Amino acid sequence: MSAVAVEGRLTVTNFLKGWVEAKLLTYKFSVQENPQHPQRVHVTFSKPTIEEPAPAAVAHCYFHLDNQLQSVVGFTVESEKHLHSVTDLRFDEKILDHVIRRKLHLKQQRLLDLSDEFSSTRVPSIVKDRADEKREMDREAMEEYLLERFQRKDPYNDGRVSFQDFKDVLYALELPRVTRRDREIILAFVDLDRDDMVDYGALIGIAVDVIDTLMHSRRLGEHDDKDSKHKPSKSESSIAAHDVIEWYHAVHKSRQFYTIDKLEQLLEAFRRVPTPPPSEETGTTDTPDVSKTDDSGDQDGGAIEEAPTVNIKPPDLFVTRRQLRTCLESPQLMLSKPEVNLILSLVEVNATTELIGCAQLGSLYQHVEEMVFRFQYQCFSDRIERFLLQQFTNYESSTLQGASEHLKKRLRQREIRAVIKDMRKLMLNPYQMSHVMVLCEDNPVSADSVMHYEKCVPRIAKYLKEEVDLGALEEKTLAIHTLHQDEEHSQVSLPSEEEVRQIATEVFEAADEGRLGVLSTADFQSSLESLVKALSIRLEDDSGLHALCALADPLGQGRVNYVFFQQLAYPSLRVLLHNKRVARWTETRRTAARNHAEAKAATTEHENSKEE
Repeated sequence: MSAVAVEGRLTVTNFLKGWVEAKLLTYKFSVQENPQHPQRVHVTFSKPTIEEPAPAAVAHCYFHLDNQLQSVVGFTVESEKHLHSVTDLRFDEKILDHVIRRKLHLKQQRLLDLSDEFSSTRVPSIVKDRADEKREMDREAMEEYLLERFQRKDPYNDGRVSFQDFKDVLYALELPRVTRRDREIILAFVDLDRDDMVDYGALIGIAVDVIDTLMHSRRLGEHDDKDSKHKPSKSESSIAAHDVIEWYHAVHKSRQFYTIDKLEQLLEAFRRVPTPPPSEETGTTDTPDVSKTDDSGDQDGGAIEEAPTVNIKPPDLFVTRRQLRTCLESPQLMLSKPEVNLILSLVEVNATTELIGCAQLGSLYQHVEEMVFRFQYQCFSDRIERFLLQQFTNYESSTLQGASEHLKKRLRQREIRAVIKDMRKLMLNPYQMSHVMVLCEDNPVSADSVMHYEKCVPRIAKYLKEEVDLGALEEKTLAIHTLHQDEEHSQVSLPSEEEVRQIATEVFEAADEGRLGVLSTADFQSSLESLVKALSIRLEDDSGLHALCALADPLGQGRVNYVFFQQLAYPSLRVLLHNKRVARWTETRRTAARNHAEAKAATTEHENSKEE
């Protein structure tokens, strides 16, 4: 397995470092594992110089390990079969000198072509292609490895395992660079059936994608990993992971506070309805209608609050897993499906009563958001452009099956939205998804207009990288701290949630002449403009309105159920205004800094001209 091969590579790397420290080796070396033969590790030796940074020839050695892959037994040189024992023979790098001289001599006699050897070890494009090819092979091996592990837990061979067995397999996987905390992100894609069983066959593909990213990308706060493809900037290299997490919670604490407060209101419905322990016959209890919960919301109009408390209710409030899922899937919470799955997977359940104590949900929700952010930090910097283009291309290819047409790199807007919604690996929340959809649209009103998705990929990649950019996160934290101290701007100018819903109802019903509860996209956007005016909201551009349209019609059907959108209106407007205020403050700060720099440069130039 690839994990075993990686262990062998690390053993050889550490062994060669010992030679370097003992001054037995002055060559540069590159170690490559072999998944098919983990006990035989290939090492390439070269000696680049300033005059010749790409040597004309290199030496290949194969280091042989013991059965436990913990120590080096010996090595062979090039294609010879003689094994040099590292215990009986003191290494002398003259062996490598002899190999390279011999190769150069044969090259002069035109008996050996070293062009391929040079290209495969020194040309960046070829090195990258080979690394990608090797990564794809490792991915296929990992897929077989996962399938074999899950099948061991599947005695009936029906493609399903219990949730507990699934977690046991997940935690027991041999993944050297993936910690237990990191691999828990895979639980975000677990959909349990009524029997709490997991269809592992449907999960293998996305699980391998996630593991591949976790193994080949740089973690948050990780700066010394030589195998990492992403090199941190000077500003990133001095930032600790716990500081970044504090910034993240500071930037999003207003939304987190609202979500926890709304979840508390939804759970209160079960306090009024006694919850008996699940019986052997039913296993669950009836779920009351939580859509009629009191939605009075915050009377201060959505101020930037202090950090939310971790306990939403005293421990005497308990619910079943089904009841908790009902609350978490409420549109008012604006939670993504991965977030819901993670909460349900990580929540502690009473073993006796099979009930869930609600006191843990506040801190658990914050922990889940932190997990998603950590993974997105890795995912958005790991060949994201390639992933996006591949998703669009795969969709277009699937629509051309059986037709003699070439890919045109074009899709309709409704199709682009469907592709974005299906990008499960990115774990986008509703706000992020709506912004990504807007970046792919020239005319948000027309769902059938055609877009060249190759032009959309750089825009999406730029937005996603900005979402996890540490410098931008720090700047937003400073903006929120400054705005919180300024009483004049510390309040988001929104009425209470009930008032917003009432005003929205009046505006949408005025545009709905047939009283169907549905509006076309064009009418809905016009109604949104009227709603913004009625709420006295100031927006600098239409991007916010377009994002709300995408939020209301994520599939691009060309019509919006405004009755459903009324549940999203207050939280989405709240986040929109919050982000606009932060962006406005940030832009003002940047403009002031730019003007100050220009004024300083002009003063310096004027003083220099005077001296002349």
